[in-house]
Amino acid sequence: MSGMLRQLADLRSGGPAFVWAPPPRQAWGAGVMVPSDWQWYLTPWSVGHDGAGGQVAFGDPTARLGFGYITNRLRPDGDAANSIIAALANVLH
Repeated sequence: MSGMLRQLADLRSGGPAFVWAPPPRQAWGAGVMVPSDWQWYLTPWSVGHDGAGGQVAFGDPTARLGFGYITNRLRPDGDAANSIIAALANVLH
């Protein structure tokens, strides 16, 4: 993995929020979300971002793929995206 990607994916911010917020909590690299209880991807080196209504996009250098899930309706949670990511992980492993 390149040094630049490692710098992007290294945890910069995570854990309890400054203003109280219940778990799950987000974790951030250098301007991108990194895997956490809030949003998990495929490997610890995945980087991406979630979006309003359950949408998500990420890249994973270990699996050598990019992934995006967008809806034409806003959904109240990310369960659909997480189910699709879990199915993708099962196919890859």
